[in-house]
Amino acid sequence: MTSEVRHSKYYKIKPKEYKEWAAKVLDYEQYDYPKDLDKVTKLIHKNLTIKLCPPRFRERNMGNPMFGHCYHATQALYYFFKDANLKVMSAKCEGPAEAHWWLQDGDTIIDATVEQYDEFNFSPPYDKGKES
Repeated sequence: MTSEVRHSKYYKIKPKEYKEWAAKVLDYEQYDYPKDLDKVTKLIHKNLTIKLCPPRFRERNMGNPMFGHCYHATQALYYFFKDANLKVMSAKCEGPAEAHWWLQDGDTIIDATVEQYDEFNFSPPYDKGKES
């Protein structure tokens, strides 16, 4: 769970309870969707570290740097483009993760961590997605 504090055009998201690997305060301002999508996705990728990855996924993440980051990367994208009315989607998936998360804009899939599936012989579970 998170709480949101609004300060003019800048926002702050901080967790209500602390977990070492998950408790990050996100200071941000909104970006222009879809114009800034590539820019923001690259910024998120640049900031994904093993410390942000849930402990149970860290070993797999060492060989697949997007693995274990879909939830918080999707959450960050959602807030950076909050005014765009994107839908947060998730579905159970094959493989070592229990679920996969992404955004949707109508039929357009926005998946900041899709590269993690390059290692597997199956695709992301978009066809099973439910708004979350």
